[in-house]
Amino acid sequence: TRFVPGQPPQTILLEGVSSAQLAVPGLADGSWVLYGVKKVQRDGRDLIAVHRFAPDGRHLGQLCETYGFRRHSYLGGTGPDPLSPRSLVRTQGQKVLVAETLTPRIAELDGSTGEARSIEWTPRHAMSAGEAAQVARAAVSEPHAPEGAQSRTLASFDALTGNEDVSVFWDFLVDEEGFFWVRDYDPSTHSASLGGLGSTGPGGEWSVLDRDGQYVTTITVPKDFEPLAIE
Repeated sequence: TRFVPGQPPQTILLEGVSSAQLAVPGLADGSWVLYGVKKVQRDGRDLIAVHRFAPDGRHLGQLCETYGFRRHSYLGGTGPDPLSPRSLVRTQGQKVLVAETLTPRIAELDGSTGEARSIEWTPRHAMSAGEAAQVARAAVSEPHAPEGAQSRTLASFDALTGNEDVSVFWDFLVDEEGFFWVRDYDPSTHSASLGGLGSTGPGGEWSVLDRDGQYVTTITVPKDFEPLAIE
């Protein structure tokens, strides 16, 4: 359902595609972008497909594939591991921006032609799985941690091998001038054990990159503020 200023809501029925489960803001031409799980990996990262739909709801095809969260098995259950990375799909104008948080790279695809370029950068910080797990375990023990988080995830933490790759960033936004604002990864906020897998999280440091991925500056966001857009 699209809410157009000064007009009644418009509801569009999209063609059914099993791996098109989550919507992101549409492209400038009125087309739609959805993504979702194409293949579940019981012990590994889910395969994610990104799709484009016409303004009238017709499926125009799969734009690309990327990788979602990392699953693992542990005593008593299965699910995303506490340090799981994630996939990111964003839109800007007629561009579709796709990334996954283990790799400091954003694919910028033209929503009409599918042509792509890559924005890459060198991360300012890199953590080992052991370091990240130590920070996340401490955060789970804090009084403000989600109820039951410590006992519920202890076995999941213990199942980590210490060799897991750790995210090098967690989210990104693009401002009106074309600068990329990249949210640094913080396991005390972004650990799946703390509910951070689906959230940017408030505060933290954001690296500002130019259109070519060159580092410009770092912005520290107030601890209770979570930016949704930058103008």
